[in-house]
Amino acid sequence: MVFARRRSGSHGTYQSYPPDLLVFGEIVAESKATKAMRPAHHGPMCNDMRISTKQIGSQIN
Repeated sequence: MVFARRRSGSHGTYQSYPPDLLVFGEIVAESKATKAMRPAHHGPMCNDMRISTKQIGSQIN
């Protein structure tokens, strides 16, 4: 599965990218390599869930 994300700019072009991990076709999983999870780390996963219309997401550190 590939998501399309709107790129910032006046042209309204789109960029596609694969999610970090899509489990059973329903769960968006985001992998991080940090010492501690912070609130700022939740944004990308929430965007992936919104774009993909999936209801379940998980972050793995």
